[in-house]
Amino acid sequence: MDQPQPKTGLCLLDLIPAEASAEQSEESGKLEAMLDQLPANQAAVLRLHILEGLSIRQAAEAMGVSHTTAHRLERKALASLRAELA
Repeated sequence: MDQPQPKTGLCLLDLIPAEASAEQSEESGKLEAMLDQLPANQAAVLRLHILEGLSIRQAAEAMGVSHTTAHRLERKALASLRAELA
């Protein structure tokens, strides 16, 4: 049996309604603004781990810090973001 061929020329964003895409873009902008308020190393670990999907170990390696340091930076960053949202 032939496997169905994926449609070409489409990306995931083409499947999201324009209203949802605009809302997501606005939320993304808010998140970026909040990340910009964090110390650079805290923002970097969040961007790498959460937004780019790297493991905390991969993020640590990319940043040139230990796994423990990256984990500590992430905890501090998340605590700061929670405090700002409270």
